[in-house]
Amino acid sequence: MATDTCTLFATLIDTEVRAWSAVESALSEAGNALTLGRFLVLRTVRDTPACRIQEVAASQGITLGAASRLVDRLHRDGLLHRTPCEHDRRATILTVTDRGLAHLEEACAVVEKEQERLFAPLSTAQREELTRCLALIAEAAKERA
Repeated sequence: MATDTCTLFATLIDTEVRAWSAVESALSEAGNALTLGRFLVLRTVRDTPACRIQEVAASQGITLGAASRLVDRLHRDGLLHRTPCEHDRRATILTVTDRGLAHLEEACAVVEKEQERLFAPLSTAQREELTRCLALIAEAAKERA
């Protein structure tokens, strides 16, 4: 019997919330100062050359206003630098501070370990199929946005 879309959607959201909470708990139990949301933003800034707030917003699927507020808090907490762009005075280039990099490095190990635990029940083929299925859902969602 096929699963109806309402049940499938509820299961998808419930799974995401539970997985997010599991990683948050692992970070907290490890004594890391980062939440998963902050971790994801710092990782994006670290990995994106000349990162601007637009890239943060796009990577997290949030509005520019929400990204700006998040970046403001990370800057206030000494985890990000904001530098005016040389080529566009309206833009600000973001970089992770040494303190932010230290927290990020510690968090990476915790997050990777928890991700491995969460996906351990799946075979390689199941992981690949899940990746394909999630990509199809993401593409359908993009068509609406």
